[in-house]
Amino acid sequence: MTNSSNRNILVDGIKFILICLVILGHISYYDYGLRINRIIYSFHMPLFVIISGIYTHQKSKESFLKSTKKLILLYLIFQIGHIFFSIITTNIVVDLSILIKIIDPAIALWYLLCIIFWRTMYFLLSPNKIDIKILFILSIVLSFISGFIPLGNNFLAFQRTFSFLPFFVFGLMLRSEKERTIIIKIKPIFLIVSALIALIFAFYLPGFMPSSPYKTFHDPFLRLFQSFLALIICIGIIKFLPKRIPAFFCKMGQWTLYYYLYHTFMIRVIPLLLDHYNISLNVFEALIIVALIVILITLMHKIKLFRLLLLEK
Repeated sequence: MTNSSNRNILVDGIKFILICLVILGHISYYDYGLRINRIIYSFHMPLFVIISGIYTHQKSKESFLKSTKKLILLYLIFQIGHIFFSIITTNIVVDLSILIKIIDPAIALWYLLCIIFWRTMYFLLSPNKIDIKILFILSIVLSFISGFIPLGNNFLAFQRTFSFLPFFVFGLMLRSEKERTIIIKIKPIFLIVSALIALIFAFYLPGFMPSSPYKTFHDPFLRLFQSFLALIICIGIIKFLPKRIPAFFCKMGQWTLYYYLYHTFMIRVIPLLLDHYNISLNVFEALIIVALIVILITLMHKIKLFRLLLLEK
């Protein structure tokens, strides 16, 4: 990936496609045995994390603190919103113990905590202080051993922070022309075959979204293996990015954080409505729901209140 404006627009289009896959992955539907969500979960968040790494730049202390403060505030705003949603829609007991839910990110909010940690790590360990290849190897080691630490159940997104860390560092590596050239030189047929094999494995394996410590002997090796498969698929997607993506996708891709945060409420409301009216979805109906969610959030963006909640003017 280059840093040219055309390439940025192209990546925005990819980000929009990924956010649609994120929404689809959060909807329950009948997929006729195709295990679509397993395939989606094999690469969509790893690729999102890689893109986040590519567009993470070394900042001044003031700029870093400002962006980190914004991410923390966004997390608190939307996490508290989800806590109130749970109070309204469930029989949750309201007492001081509910405060513990602040550190138990709802739905997809774990990603904000991960980004805060990853960018803080990069700020403290800039490429001038540690070689990026060494950092990549270290991230793999940390991803492996983190599962042995008995912190899970989404506690501060600990497991996901470390299990997805190698993908973030890989994205940092791809900012280098030298590293991008290595991917470009990979034989297409080799990459195609490898990616297809990885997808076949993904079809039979559970979705790659580690949120709890290891429970069985084979869990550590499963995490490593799924990380390897995800990396192969992501490299294949990066290698064969289309030259053009519809302009609409590219424009919408500029607001991925907006879709990412607001869809977390909609995918909690939709199951309540479906259960109330005893409706089940197939994959085609789920895709229509995804389109409706995107349209609704796009319209919400025109309302000042929803922009203010995202700390926009």
